[in-house]
Order: sequence, then C-alpha cells, then structure tokens
Amino acid sequence: MVAESASSVATMVDDLKTAGAQRILVLNVPNLGLVPAATSNPVAATASANLFNTTLTSALAGTSGVEVVDIFNGTTDIVSDPALFGLDNVTDSCITTAFPDCSEYLFWDEAHPTTAGHALIADAALPHAISLTAIPLPGTLPLMISALAGMRLLGRKRLQSVYMKT
Repeated sequence: MVAESASSVATMVDDLKTAGAQRILVLNVPNLGLVPAATSNPVAATASANLFNTTLTSALAGTSGVEVVDIFNGTTDIVSDPALFGLDNVTDSCITTAFPDCSEYLFWDEAHPTTAGHALIADAALPHAISLTAIPLPGTLPLMISALAGMRLLGRKRLQSVYMKT
C-alpha cells in the first residue's frame, strides 16, 4: 500500500506535466519513525517512510522540471540537533500542554508540524523552488524604477509649486 501511494503521487506529477506544468516541487515524507504517533513502532514507521520515498524517487527519476525536497533527512537532522534549528521539544506534541506555546516544538499534534516545523520545511524547500524558477524578475525592475522616478518627479513639482507661492 505504501509503494502504491508513492506511485500515485508520481502519477499526479505526470498528470500535471501532461496538463502543461513545467516546474513541480515534490516533498518526500518525513522520517515517520520520529513523529509522536509512532512511539509504539518507530522502526516500522521509518521503514514505511523509506519505502515511500524510494518508490517516489525512482518513479520521478529523469522527469525534467521536477525537484524532490528531502524532508526525511531534514526531519532526522532536526531531531538529532533541535537547538541548531531553534527548537526545544522534538518528541512530544505541543497540543497536549494546557496553554501551548508551540514556537519551540516540532510537532503540533501526533503527526503534524507546528508553525516552526512548517517554517523549517519551507526553508528546506526554498533552494529547490529557486532552482526551478526561471521567471525573469528583472523585467519588472524597469517598471518599478519608472514608477518611482515618476513619483519623485511629481513630488518635486509639488514642492516647487508650494515654495513658489510663498
């Protein structure tokens, strides 16, 4: 079932490519053996995540315009050295506390990341997103410079008209 789920994700990527998508960012699954819900059998959860990720990576190999973000190893790194990532608690869910301040927790509930966890995922994804971005941003720069220059020119004319009246 795990391998079929990964194949299903790869099929969705193919469907997006067929529909015209040229750049796709895909996140693999985190090390599920490290989430609070997996405390009863972390070895099996890690094995399932590895199977999913291996199947997904194989299915997407050679597909142009597709970047896979390695969340699995990122999760492992975070749990190995939480202080490096600004976290104190990477084993418990934040929601179990009475008045949660989840800013230093990795997990919100038994399986999902907190806002801080999502920020770490975004940090991991950003370099991949940038490498996929081929949109030339300098095309907007001349427009912005023209608008600012125009605003400055209008501001000067207004100042001159104010000082000329006095």
